[in-house]
Amino acid sequence: GKKKVSVYPNAVANAGYCFFQAYKKGKNEEHLKKGRENLAKAAQLAKEANDREAQSLACFYLGELENDLGRHKEALDALAPFDAELSATTRY
Repeated sequence: GKKKVSVYPNAVANAGYCFFQAYKKGKNEEHLKKGRENLAKAAQLAKEANDREAQSLACFYLGELENDLGRHKEALDALAPFDAELSATTRY
């Protein structure tokens, strides 16, 4: 059978990353909020769709966002799937 390809979680992750980059440039708290929300949503959507590539992208970016803000526990939480279902992922 054909493999179902889900582009939506990947697109949401990319949108979240763009909001995060915008926040880093302009320090607009709304951009930070949207970045965090989109990355968390993308990670969940990708997990539900069994899209490991999109999930790893979202988790990696969310971990980077939290780490850059000095929120180390949240960063580790975001990266936790790499110790579980994403442990075989080699992209990030």
